[in-house]
Amino acid sequence: GFLIQGNVESKDFDIGSLISNKLLGKVGMNASLSALMSRRDGMEISIDSVRVNKLEFNGYPYSNIFALGKYNNKIFDGKIICHDPNLDFIFQGLFSFDPKATSKYNYYADIPYANLSALNIDKRDSISILRSRMIADFTSYAGKNIVGNVNILNTSYANSKGDFNIGTIKLS
Repeated sequence: GFLIQGNVESKDFDIGSLISNKLLGKVGMNASLSALMSRRDGMEISIDSVRVNKLEFNGYPYSNIFALGKYNNKIFDGKIICHDPNLDFIFQGLFSFDPKATSKYNYYADIPYANLSALNIDKRDSISILRSRMIADFTSYAGKNIVGNVNILNTSYANSKGDFNIGTIKLS
Protein backbone atom coordinates (compact mmCIF):
# COMPACT_ATOMS: atom_id res chain seq x y z
CA GLY A 1 0.00 0.00 0.00
CA PHE A 2 0.93 3.63 0.09
CA LEU A 3 0.41 6.63 2.36
CA ILE A 4 -0.76 10.09 1.32
CA GLN A 5 -0.54 12.98 3.80
CA GLY A 6 -1.43 16.60 3.33
CA ASN A 7 -3.66 19.58 3.71
CA VAL A 8 -6.76 20.51 1.74
CA GLU A 9 -8.13 24.03 1.50
CA SER A 10 -11.13 25.31 -0.42
CA LYS A 11 -12.91 28.64 -0.67
CA ASP A 12 -16.41 28.72 -2.18
CA PHE A 13 -15.96 25.33 -3.88
CA ASP A 14 -19.35 24.37 -5.35
CA ILE A 15 -19.55 20.75 -4.21
CA GLY A 16 -23.26 20.55 -5.06
CA SER A 17 -22.59 21.15 -8.76
CA LEU A 18 -19.72 18.67 -8.77
CA ILE A 19 -21.82 15.79 -7.39
CA SER A 20 -25.17 16.94 -8.89
CA ASN A 21 -26.83 17.48 -5.51
CA LYS A 22 -29.18 20.48 -5.35
CA LEU A 23 -29.25 20.46 -1.53
CA LEU A 24 -25.50 21.10 -1.30
CA GLY A 25 -23.88 24.36 -2.32
CA LYS A 26 -20.51 25.96 -1.73
CA VAL A 27 -17.99 24.86 0.89
CA GLY A 28 -15.03 26.65 2.40
CA MET A 29 -12.73 24.52 4.57
CA ASN A 30 -9.25 23.66 5.80
CA ALA A 31 -8.33 20.04 6.50
CA SER A 32 -5.29 18.07 7.56
CA LEU A 33 -5.53 14.36 6.80
CA SER A 34 -3.72 11.21 5.82
CA ALA A 35 -4.91 8.29 3.71
CA LEU A 36 -3.48 4.78 3.74
CA MET A 37 -4.42 2.69 0.72
CA SER A 38 -3.87 -1.04 0.46
CA ARG A 39 -5.26 -3.80 -1.75
CA ARG A 40 -6.35 -5.89 1.23
CA ASP A 41 -7.95 -3.27 3.48
CA GLY A 42 -9.03 -0.64 0.94
CA MET A 43 -8.63 2.97 2.02
CA GLU A 44 -8.36 4.28 5.57
CA ILE A 45 -8.52 8.04 6.05
CA SER A 46 -7.35 9.68 9.27
CA ILE A 47 -8.82 13.14 9.69
CA ASP A 48 -6.47 15.06 11.97
CA SER A 49 -8.56 18.20 11.77
CA VAL A 50 -11.23 19.73 9.58
CA ARG A 51 -12.50 23.26 9.97
CA VAL A 52 -15.47 24.15 7.79
CA ASN A 53 -15.90 27.90 7.57
CA LYS A 54 -18.96 27.60 5.33
CA LEU A 55 -21.10 24.71 4.09
CA GLU A 56 -24.25 25.56 2.18
CA PHE A 57 -26.98 22.98 2.70
CA ASN A 58 -30.65 23.40 1.84
CA GLY A 59 -30.13 27.11 1.23
CA TYR A 60 -28.47 27.81 4.60
CA PRO A 61 -24.73 28.59 5.03
CA TYR A 62 -23.58 26.58 8.08
CA SER A 63 -20.39 27.83 9.73
CA ASN A 64 -17.91 26.88 12.46
CA ILE A 65 -17.93 23.11 11.95
CA PHE A 66 -14.99 21.06 13.26
CA ALA A 67 -14.32 17.35 12.79
CA LEU A 68 -11.72 14.69 13.46
CA GLY A 69 -11.71 10.92 13.28
CA LYS A 70 -11.18 7.95 10.98
CA TYR A 71 -13.02 6.69 7.93
CA ASN A 72 -12.47 3.07 6.93
CA ASN A 73 -14.63 0.56 4.99
CA LYS A 74 -17.63 2.95 4.90
CA ILE A 75 -17.47 3.54 8.69
CA PHE A 76 -16.83 6.93 10.28
CA ASP A 77 -15.57 6.95 13.88
CA GLY A 78 -14.93 10.38 15.29
CA LYS A 79 -16.24 13.70 16.52
CA ILE A 80 -18.13 16.51 14.79
CA ILE A 81 -18.76 19.83 16.54
CA CYS A 82 -20.81 22.73 15.19
CA HIS A 83 -21.00 26.22 16.73
CA ASP A 84 -23.12 27.93 14.08
CA PRO A 85 -25.34 30.83 15.26
CA ASN A 86 -28.42 28.67 14.48
CA LEU A 87 -27.07 25.21 15.32
CA ASP A 88 -24.99 24.16 18.30
CA PHE A 89 -24.23 20.45 18.48
CA ILE A 90 -21.67 17.77 19.18
CA PHE A 91 -21.60 14.24 17.77
CA GLN A 92 -19.18 11.60 18.98
CA GLY A 93 -19.16 7.97 17.94
CA LEU A 94 -19.37 5.78 14.89
CA PHE A 95 -21.79 5.10 12.09
CA SER A 96 -21.76 3.24 8.79
CA PHE A 97 -22.44 4.56 5.31
CA ASP A 98 -23.53 1.35 3.54
CA PRO A 99 -27.34 0.88 3.45
CA LYS A 100 -26.96 -2.46 1.59
CA ALA A 101 -24.86 -4.14 4.29
CA THR A 102 -24.96 -4.60 8.04
CA SER A 103 -24.35 -1.17 9.56
CA LYS A 104 -23.37 -0.36 13.15
CA TYR A 105 -24.29 2.86 14.94
CA ASN A 106 -22.90 3.73 18.36
CA TYR A 107 -22.89 7.42 19.20
CA TYR A 108 -23.73 10.30 21.51
CA ALA A 109 -25.22 13.52 20.15
CA ASP A 110 -26.03 16.70 22.03
CA ILE A 111 -28.06 19.51 20.44
CA PRO A 112 -28.35 22.35 22.97
CA TYR A 113 -29.79 24.65 20.28
CA ALA A 114 -31.18 24.20 16.75
CA ASN A 115 -33.19 26.95 15.08
CA LEU A 116 -34.99 24.77 12.54
CA SER A 117 -36.71 27.72 10.87
CA ALA A 118 -33.46 29.61 10.22
CA LEU A 119 -31.84 26.36 8.98
CA ASN A 120 -34.65 25.93 6.39
CA ILE A 121 -35.68 22.61 7.95
CA ASP A 122 -39.06 23.69 9.38
CA LYS A 123 -40.66 26.67 7.63
CA ARG A 124 -44.17 26.20 9.12
CA ASP A 125 -43.42 28.85 11.77
CA SER A 126 -40.93 31.68 12.13
CA ILE A 127 -40.01 30.16 15.53
CA SER A 128 -38.94 26.52 15.57
CA ILE A 129 -36.34 25.71 18.24
CA LEU A 130 -35.24 22.16 19.13
CA ARG A 131 -33.08 21.00 22.04
CA SER A 132 -32.19 17.35 22.61
CA ARG A 133 -29.59 14.68 23.42
CA MET A 134 -29.33 11.21 21.95
CA ILE A 135 -27.51 8.03 22.90
CA ALA A 136 -27.69 5.32 20.25
CA ASP A 137 -26.34 1.79 20.00
CA PHE A 138 -27.98 -0.24 17.24
CA THR A 139 -27.32 -2.33 14.16
CA SER A 140 -29.16 -2.10 10.86
CA TYR A 141 -29.23 -5.31 8.83
CA ALA A 142 -29.13 -4.35 5.12
CA GLY A 143 -31.54 -1.47 5.82
CA LYS A 144 -34.38 -3.83 6.76
CA ASN A 145 -34.24 -4.80 10.43
CA ILE A 146 -32.87 -2.62 13.20
CA VAL A 147 -31.76 -4.12 16.52
CA GLY A 148 -30.58 -2.08 19.48
CA ASN A 149 -31.44 1.01 21.50
CA VAL A 150 -31.92 4.71 20.83
CA ASN A 151 -32.51 7.01 23.79
CA ILE A 152 -33.62 10.56 22.99
CA LEU A 153 -33.25 12.59 26.18
CA ASN A 154 -34.36 15.96 27.55
CA THR A 155 -36.06 16.94 24.31
CA SER A 156 -37.90 20.23 24.05
CA TYR A 157 -39.43 22.17 21.18
CA ALA A 158 -40.59 25.77 20.97
CA ASN A 159 -42.62 27.61 18.35
CA SER A 160 -44.92 30.65 18.31
CA LYS A 161 -47.58 28.66 20.22
CA GLY A 162 -45.30 27.98 23.19
CA ASP A 163 -42.66 25.74 24.71
CA PHE A 164 -43.21 21.98 24.70
CA ASN A 165 -41.24 19.64 26.97
CA ILE A 166 -41.22 16.33 25.15
CA GLY A 167 -38.96 14.62 27.70
CA THR A 168 -37.38 11.24 27.01
CA ILE A 169 -38.17 8.81 24.20
CA LYS A 170 -36.70 5.29 24.34
CA LEU A 171 -36.71 3.03 21.31
CA SER A 172 -35.67 -0.63 21.60
